[in-house]
Amino acid sequence: DADCVMIPRTPPECCDNPCRGGVAVPRADAERLGRACQGVRPAHCPAIACALEESYAACAEGRCVARSERQLGRP
Repeated sequence: DADCVMIPRTPPECCDNPCRGGVAVPRADAERLGRACQGVRPAHCPAIACALEESYAACAEGRCVARSERQLGRP
């Protein structure tokens, strides 16, 4: 799990993910991906209605994924 981190937006769309608070990416790519979205004003991002579910980055089967506290069985 230490190899993965959450960042707010990723290319190519650079849309925010308000439901999870970000996207899980490999730590080695986080800075590059974050810079790619700096100054980008997304032309079209889907409307999303949801309640914020705080998430953290985890490694699952060799990929970075976002996990929530609910998925851990915590209230």
